[in-house]
Amino acid sequence: MVLLSGQVVSDVSRHPPAPSASQARPKKRARENGPKRAPYVAAACDFCHGRKLKCSGDRPCSRCQKHHVSCSYPVEDMPDRHQPASETTLVSLDVQSDSSTLFATIDDLQWQLKDLKSKLSHTSIPQPAAVPASTNTVPSDVVRNRTRDKQGSTPQSQSRALDVYGDARSFAYSMNTADARLSSIGEPTVSVDTPGDLIKADESENLLSSPLDPQIPVANQGHNAKDLETFSVDTVTQLLDTFQSIFGVLHPLAQMESLKLNASILLRALKRSLWTQPTRPGECGLLEILKITLAISLIAQSGGQTDLARALYKSVEPVASGAAFCTTISYDFRTFLLLLAIYQFENGDLVLGCRTIMFAARTAVEQGLYRREKVVNSIPNQQQRESTIRLLWSLFVLDRQFNFAAGLPQHLNDSDVDLPLPIDAPYLTAMSHYVILGAHAWNTIVNRDTLALGKGPSGQAVTYFRYQLDQWHRDMDHSVRFDTALIESDDAFFVSPDNEASLYIKALLYLRCNQIQILILRPILIYHQAAQNSPELIVEAVDIAKRSIRVLQRMSENVDLYKTRQVILHHFLSSALALLFLAVAYDAENQKVKNPGPVLMTDSSEMQMGLDLIDQHRASSESADRLWSCFAPPRQHLIRLGILQDRHRQSEGMRSSSATATDVSGHQDVSDDLADFDPQFDYGQLDMEPINSLQWLDWGDTVFTESSDSFGMPSWM
Repeated sequence: MVLLSGQVVSDVSRHPPAPSASQARPKKRARENGPKRAPYVAAACDFCHGRKLKCSGDRPCSRCQKHHVSCSYPVEDMPDRHQPASETTLVSLDVQSDSSTLFATIDDLQWQLKDLKSKLSHTSIPQPAAVPASTNTVPSDVVRNRTRDKQGSTPQSQSRALDVYGDARSFAYSMNTADARLSSIGEPTVSVDTPGDLIKADESENLLSSPLDPQIPVANQGHNAKDLETFSVDTVTQLLDTFQSIFGVLHPLAQMESLKLNASILLRALKRSLWTQPTRPGECGLLEILKITLAISLIAQSGGQTDLARALYKSVEPVASGAAFCTTISYDFRTFLLLLAIYQFENGDLVLGCRTIMFAARTAVEQGLYRREKVVNSIPNQQQRESTIRLLWSLFVLDRQFNFAAGLPQHLNDSDVDLPLPIDAPYLTAMSHYVILGAHAWNTIVNRDTLALGKGPSGQAVTYFRYQLDQWHRDMDHSVRFDTALIESDDAFFVSPDNEASLYIKALLYLRCNQIQILILRPILIYHQAAQNSPELIVEAVDIAKRSIRVLQRMSENVDLYKTRQVILHHFLSSALALLFLAVAYDAENQKVKNPGPVLMTDSSEMQMGLDLIDQHRASSESADRLWSCFAPPRQHLIRLGILQDRHRQSEGMRSSSATATDVSGHQDVSDDLADFDPQFDYGQLDMEPINSLQWLDWGDTVFTESSDSFGMPSWM
């Protein structure tokens, strides 16, 4: 055993035991003995990052160099990996301190600028030292009013109407088309300066030494913010009567009687509240309705924006701005929004007017007020229910008119409304049928694809449209039904009216009847081949436009009737003139390429008459001045081609203040005969290709809205 065990022991000593698994592995190299692994870069290049590969962080990195690709890094890179963290922190602290200093400097400069403005507002502009006695200089208050108008006016009022958004639903596109066609006929040889352009901001220094430009409206001097202190109850009543005669007869409002009965109390509250804290958002009552109503009347009387009208609007602006966050809208609040839309419409800002009407109408739809059963159940009082129905129909009509005039889609469809017609408001009833009739006629007669192929509207659709229009005229209430022959032939119809409100409504409905026909037939002239294939329709459209201009000219002889309603009447004038400009372009193209066809404009008497009417009132009307600038480009081409005479150009100092007053009164003595249009005028040498059906297709493609069968609705203002 011993030997055996000794043998065993000796064997064990000769053969040591096998090492364990942990002892068999090689020892890990000490991390501090070898070179350190390069840390990951803060931001990989786009090539490595997109493939999730390790990037060296160089510029360019090694991988991009190897593959010969462009090496680019993200825009906002992390700090350099070789930059110590302490240096990065110091740089960020320096940037923060510099930013704080910069913001503090900006705040300081803003306070200094505000203080400087307040000092300048109390400083009068000095008059020039030496001014000739025969020169009409601009008073300092006029310069301040012009500067204030530039700062406070909306961008739409500053730019020409042709530059803003517009399509077939507005006259702006037709003017763009006519301008493009006329500009392609011959090259301009002379530069025609059209008065009425907007004054640049850097020309304010020249206003003191230059004569008073009669084309700039100066009627906004009528009222300023201090006039409110001298306002009496009679003045407020007179302004309310002005509103009632212009807009109240069209869209009756139940609050007008309450405003007149409480005029003295509301006037005292108005004087206190105008210079104190403005009205809080969401609050609306008779006081806010009175403020915006007075602002509308002041603009209508003065022909443009006034300081007092602007101050009244600013005092109620928080009410409108807070309307978007109101869960419910009261009857007074909805009336206030309707008046606010009319105020924006008077200032030429149809976009804001459409937006305001949209909110008032949308909230009514959300509350279910356009359903008959909801109105009956929620408003048990008969008188209140009738006034609410009138207001809802006014929103429906104005939504169509404002959106179509601005080239925007409507917010209310025919199927959204299930209300009884306002029988007690004949004009509103007629207009409710009018907008529904116009929508159906536009969608069935005016078709984009048909006109692009050179085909005019079908005779059956046009005949049915005429039948509907005649039936609309027959179904009118007797108090508002107009006599077409009497309005067009009687020269004394507008001179001494016995009932101005009835005459105004009848003339307005007559012009609307003509305008819907103009707007339905006007797109035919946009496509030359379609116009050639429909000679009877375009001749009829030109004749209707001429009749409208002649009626407006006779209407302007009654100065009070026309002057305070220019904003409304200018929509009819612009639609008619736009069609005549397209007709002149059509004749000019046929004349150059020797195409047979009817001559639409045998003379330009009505076109010259319409331009004279605008020029006659633009010295005292911002609306006329805006409209004049819209027609300036195509009018310059007509003067260049010899179709129109430049009878509106005035030399400096030619028109005195008395002459301007004569223009404002509407009795300017025009001694020049109306320029006749000669169809054989000479355009000069020009090579033009024969006109085919697709010559103006590019223009027609952009005129229409994107829809399946039709291209929107016309501007029925």
